[in-house]
Amino acid sequence: MFYLRCLSHCFLIAVFSAVLSRGTEPRQTEVTIRNDQFLINGKPTYAGRTWNGHRIEGLLFNSRMVQATFDDLNSESRDQ
Repeated sequence: MFYLRCLSHCFLIAVFSAVLSRGTEPRQTEVTIRNDQFLINGKPTYAGRTWNGHRIEGLLFNSRMVQATFDDLNSESRDQ
């Protein structure tokens, strides 16, 4: 649990640092969707890559990190 707490704190620090350090210059990143692929600046995400034999080019992955910021008080599920 200590590791998860440290990881979540590092993530929050990184997010707040990025938000606070933003300048006033315009952004240059462009995200588009072409057919069934996501593109960043005209290039598919994870270009040419596969995972366990599955093509992942053009996909966007998500993460459920918010769960790492809470302690599990249920002793029956805590160590799972």
